[in-house]
Amino acid sequence: MKKLITLFLIVLLQGIAVISAETFLVYKSTSGGTWTNTSGISNPILVDLATANSGSEASLNAWIAGEILYDGDQIWIISGTYVLTDSISLTEGVSIYGGFSGSESAISERAKGTEAWEFTNETIIDGNETCQGFTGGSATLATIIDGLTITKCKNSASTSSGAGARLNGAVTVMQNCIVKNCVTDATAATTAGGVTLVGAASMKNCYIHDNITAGYGGGVTVYGDGCKLDGCKIVKNTSALFGGGINLYSTTSGVTVSNCEISENSTTTKSAGGLLVFSTTAVNAEPITISNCTFTSNTAPGASGSAGALYLNTNAANTVNVSDCVFTSNIASAAKSTSAGGGAI
Repeated sequence: MKKLITLFLIVLLQGIAVISAETFLVYKSTSGGTWTNTSGISNPILVDLATANSGSEASLNAWIAGEILYDGDQIWIISGTYVLTDSISLTEGVSIYGGFSGSESAISERAKGTEAWEFTNETIIDGNETCQGFTGGSATLATIIDGLTITKCKNSASTSSGAGARLNGAVTVMQNCIVKNCVTDATAATTAGGVTLVGAASMKNCYIHDNITAGYGGGVTVYGDGCKLDGCKIVKNTSALFGGGINLYSTTSGVTVSNCEISENSTTTKSAGGLLVFSTTAVNAEPITISNCTFTSNTAPGASGSAGALYLNTNAANTVNVSDCVFTSNIASAAKSTSAGGGAI
């Protein structure tokens, strides 16, 4: 009987936790739209950033940092530009959505164009050329970033972050987002101009373009087992060293890059205009898989530049499977010496 009562209480408490999850409807009454609808939304809470900080406008990151959030809560952000004063630290199990006009009663009602990241009502997270965009995630509680344009973010010092975001955890997903015009000054191989993925985090259906790094991974850097990139458009990113578009570095067991367009990315001095695989010391239990991707017009034009599109340098014990990919008009160094060349691979 005691066991039955305990089980009943656990189920009851779980049900209460689900029911009590809240939806925060964020807007700025001084410079943006307002929510015209709250019906049909689970436990809606209106958050006017113009009055959230004792009557003076709060930055989005300051409000999130000061709010008590719980697993299952959602933050819906109405269209407009939100300038950060610091990075947004993700709360485990709390998801953030943009792309709203203020009249929706469900996430699926957001107006969109033909591409997954094309939202009619754009929600822009602006790093003001001083702040990293997002950091954090979860290995056990679903944590989602969806429908945001992340721009003008900067990583000046951290050796393990992307300027746009550093995402960590197996159920952490960035989807339907744009990451553009972000810059990383750090040169470490674990940084990125756009986004770094660790701890099996994922990105899908994102548009990552015109990001710049002084080191590796102009668009995306992966240095964690089990991470995934799927359905992404990775275009016109630049790295000073390796991996203009994507950098798969070191511990990358089971990493997959699938259904991606990788085009017009470049390195200025070194190799792998499109995608770098560099795991010479780490031994991966599972293969790296690159499939159904197009590599177009990526370049590694420096005097020692190798592999306009795809550069593979991995431990002999590791496996990299490349299948059903198309390589077109990629360019490496004209030197074509023993340490350069390989327009495609």
